[in-house]
Amino acid sequence: MEMKKYYIQTRTLHGWHRLFTENYDSLEDATKGIERHLDSLFFEHGVMDVPTSIFRIVKCKPKGVVNV
Repeated sequence: MEMKKYYIQTRTLHGWHRLFTENYDSLEDATKGIERHLDSLFFEHGVMDVPTSIFRIVKCKPKGVVNV
């Protein structure tokens, strides 16, 4: 059985865009990825405003699967 993979997207004015190139092995790992991203924003800018970005975790589709 193939492990499910997940990735993180963020919402912009132009639609949903992938935030990072890496895939995560579980929802928990992807959630921690979002937390690390928000933490890095805090440490780089020194102020943690309420994020205006919207994030979502998306399950990768198996290769060869297309939307109908």
